[in-house]
Amino acid sequence: MTVEFKGYLEEIVDEAIRRGIVKTRTEALRAGLLELADKYGLGEADDETEVLEEVRRLEEEMKKGRMKTYSKRQFEKKAGL
Repeated sequence: MTVEFKGYLEEIVDEAIRRGIVKTRTEALRAGLLELADKYGLGEADDETEVLEEVRRLEEEMKKGRMKTYSKRQFEKKAGL
């Protein structure tokens, strides 16, 4: 999945990284989705432990190189922006 944030949303993500709330854009998106799910009772996760296990699994996939992540600059270049 590719997600692009511009303007205000990009500023929020960048500020969250600057403040050390999250380390990466991916982590920021993940945190936002978890917050949305929590606020509105979305998803099928029975509890926070299940969600955290899935987050850890995805992070491990990224570390092992099984998932490709891109910086904003890399994405823009790849997308021809």
